[in-house]
Amino acid sequence: ISLSLLTPTEGSSRSALQPSFCPPFVSSEQEFNARLVAMHRLLLNTLENPPGADEEKRIPFGSIIAFVNSTTGSAQLFVRDVDTNEISVQEVKLSDYSILLLLVVLAIIIPVLFGLTCVGIAFLRMRSQIQAYRLDRIRSERASKNVISDGDDGEDLTDDNFEPTKQELYEVTARTGWFYMLEEWAGSAETQKTVPKQFTSVLKHCLQMSWPAIFVLLFASQLESSTKEYGCRFRADKESCAAESVLVSEVLYIISGIYLAVTVLEMGCHYLRIPYTLFRRILRHVFYFVFFVMAQLGAMYLVTLMLWSILGVLVNPSKVAPYATAVIGMIAQGASLYAKLTKMRVRVQKAVTRRVVLYKSKMKDQVPGPVLDVLMGKNIEQALHEAGFSVARVLMAVAGALFILLLIFAFLFVGFTAFTDPTSGVQGGINSGMTAGATVGSNQSSGGDQNDDAAKEKIEEQSQSIGEKIERVLKMVGKQIQAAMKMMQKMSKAASALKGLGEAAGDVYKAQEYSAKAKYETKRDIMRHAVLEDKYNRAMGGKDKQVEVTQEAGGPPPGNAPPGTYGAPPPGAMHMAPGPNGMPPNQGFAGPLPPGMPPPGPGHGFPPFPPPGPGPNQI
Repeated sequence: ISLSLLTPTEGSSRSALQPSFCPPFVSSEQEFNARLVAMHRLLLNTLENPPGADEEKRIPFGSIIAFVNSTTGSAQLFVRDVDTNEISVQEVKLSDYSILLLLVVLAIIIPVLFGLTCVGIAFLRMRSQIQAYRLDRIRSERASKNVISDGDDGEDLTDDNFEPTKQELYEVTARTGWFYMLEEWAGSAETQKTVPKQFTSVLKHCLQMSWPAIFVLLFASQLESSTKEYGCRFRADKESCAAESVLVSEVLYIISGIYLAVTVLEMGCHYLRIPYTLFRRILRHVFYFVFFVMAQLGAMYLVTLMLWSILGVLVNPSKVAPYATAVIGMIAQGASLYAKLTKMRVRVQKAVTRRVVLYKSKMKDQVPGPVLDVLMGKNIEQALHEAGFSVARVLMAVAGALFILLLIFAFLFVGFTAFTDPTSGVQGGINSGMTAGATVGSNQSSGGDQNDDAAKEKIEEQSQSIGEKIERVLKMVGKQIQAAMKMMQKMSKAASALKGLGEAAGDVYKAQEYSAKAKYETKRDIMRHAVLEDKYNRAMGGKDKQVEVTQEAGGPPPGNAPPGTYGAPPPGAMHMAPGPNGMPPNQGFAGPLPPGMPPPGPGHGFPPFPPPGPGPNQI
């Protein structure tokens, strides 16, 4: 768990005792302990006075020699009595080291509680942000619909009066899943992306979702290797012991596999835009649950590493102090950089908002208020993101700075291991100073503590640049909205006119239908009237034309008139008669009657359609 920083260095060798103990086995515990003391004295003398050495070489401070029973696994220490200066054997019991046991328990409980608290708070904040985003999205869409349909500000969409419908919540929830929100926090999820950008987006999602699995798998692997290393030291069947599985590691492997499978399935549904059915809802909730569990386990592992790196200073100061300094330096660097960038972001956002609010008063007569509020909020967030002052960009900047600092520490640690003595206190102090210097240098390179004048100048510069961009965008969007509203007004007037025309046409049709039904009692009469009207129009050369034939001087028809004529004029003469109701003479016609047409009445054109029924001169 401590990345082998607190693992004691061990070695083994096989030696033969000459002369050996005789008899080889004893039945008394007292005689057995006496032999252990003799072996301890012999081993210590060999280590401190190796053959060929000019001077005695003491074993390092804190080193111990213990006897471990390979059968029972119990350990026994050699303790020197202060009064008699004699060496005795004492069995190791955990109850004798209550402080150390308490330290181990706290080192396990603290990471669990700390990880659960941090991950829980982070998930609750993200949940509230997603819900707020969904409500803002519904509010903006409804404001746009109101302007398009009504042409004015529409309903009041303030927080006190706004209440989304179930259908709106369902549609927005279906779109705004976890991966959609990752794209939205990283820029804008609604913008069109090229193929390289889509590939980059997918790669980012894979990296963002793989870090919990990486930490959990690393924790499971280290736990398994450590358990087998200590459990199989004195076993005769080491191969069989190494092949055995560790229960905790196996559970962590299974959880990691489930998490990766559910994550890939959720990502596929997001990219393929699978409908938000019951299966999608269940899958999304399962994904959130396993993601929370994996994030909790990953955070617990990280906190455990950092905690043991700091507590290890109490066990082995010269070796662990540089690593503890690095951990403290990374925490301080991350917190300092995040606080500085967050403060800068808030100040720039306030300055930009003040500048845009002044511009808003100029556009309130051109763009409806709700639409203008939506456009301002969206464009301010987008401009801050492009300038590097959004929450996502701040977190990315902090993560990038910590990653660079981690690479510097890795380079230093490799050098410490290769060229320094971990048991030397002087060299340990020098190594700690180098890691602290790297932390300070990284902090200064990322901006350090700027004075107030420099910060104000930078804020003013950034706010002016962002404000100008937002004003240009709002001006362009205002013109587009005005043009769209004018077009909608024209379309609304045209639709009203068409509606009135359609109502009038419907009234006329109903009146004509009622008149036809009143005049002609049966369908047969109606059809006969339609046939006669059609033949009459074709015979007269067109509909609604008046044709009149008169006799000359109103006398009887001449005897020499050819058949089929009525009042024929002399040869070479054309006599016109006035039409009915003062119709001009040039609209009359004198000549042979069309075959089968009845004679006109005196002084009139053709009579209206004859009554139904056959007649002697009717077709």
